[in-house]
Parts: sequence; C-alpha cells; structure tokens
Amino acid sequence: MIRRAGTDELYACAAPPEPGRARPYALVNDSLVAAPLPVDYGWGAGSVCGSVRGLAAWATALADGRVVSRDSYAQMTTPGRTASGAATPYGFGLYVDTVAGHPVVWHGG
Repeated sequence: MIRRAGTDELYACAAPPEPGRARPYALVNDSLVAAPLPVDYGWGAGSVCGSVRGLAAWATALADGRVVSRDSYAQMTTPGRTASGAATPYGFGLYVDTVAGHPVVWHGG
C-alpha cells in the first residue's frame, strides 16, 4: 500500500529507522536514550512513518483513491455519532475538524 503513494520517503515503522530518519528518545535518569519503536501494535495501526513530504504524499494518495476507494475515504472523513446519537468528530479512522476556519482531517497516531 505504501508504494501507492508514489514516494520513497515512507517506511513501515516496525522496521529499524533508516539513517537520517527521526527516532524516539526517552529521558532516563536525566539522560536521553534511544527508545525502542513500539511494534506490538504497529501493524494493525498501519505503522506508516516517513518525512513530512512522504507523509503528505501518503495523505494525498489516501484522499485521491490510490490507497482506498473514494467511497471508503468519504466514510473515513464523515463525522460519526455515538450510540446515544451525539455527534463526534471521528469518522472511520480519521478525525474531521476545523482549525482557524479551515477544515482539517487528522489522525493522532
């Protein structure tokens, strides 16, 4: 699926970071140490990492039908309702919101 984005600036997060890629660190005893990438849940979550340019290419490919169908993307970006009927900004996998008067679609992962 990553190939569908048409960029070489994405990789599966479960793989070790490539040279020059950002990686997580943790503060342990007042020292920064390289933190392991959590892979126990990664694959189910998609586990896509990369540069800003690569992630922008992924978002574009997702929206224009190269990763999932346009109908699926529409469902992903349609705000839902809870069981009680209350509105929620979460669609099927993505949040839909407004920031400074502009629509935004985001994911906290």
